[in-house]
Amino acid sequence: MSNHNNHFEIRKSKRLKQVHSTRDFFTGETVLFICCEELKTPTQHTIQLDVNYHVLDPIVKYIKHSFDPNVRVEGHSLVAIRKIREGDEIKRNYYETEEIIVKEFTDKETGEKVNTKNLYLFNNKNTDDGLLFNAEF
Repeated sequence: MSNHNNHFEIRKSKRLKQVHSTRDFFTGETVLFICCEELKTPTQHTIQLDVNYHVLDPIVKYIKHSFDPNVRVEGHSLVAIRKIREGDEIKRNYYETEEIIVKEFTDKETGEKVNTKNLYLFNNKNTDDGLLFNAEF
């Protein structure tokens, strides 16, 4: 199976590169198979697929974070969670896969800081254990 067919283009916008679809994808359709270099530790450009299992993929490394993503990780695939139209930017929520955020940044859509502390709060927002978050990162 080919990982990267001709369904994407990388566009340069100011200083950033973005991944855009060159065709429509339907909800539930596999958008991309994630492969390539495997690493034990995360970097700014890897995607975490399991505990201590990070992958540096030449397309996925340019997929930006969004709190309103159009794909999610399922195993080694990115799957559309809503219809993606030709030309749409591909976006995923880093909080859904990563255990730590290597480099803090500000989400351009919401202005919210994306960092390991907020990742912890995001993943534990629905717990009723009364735990107070007081760790330093």
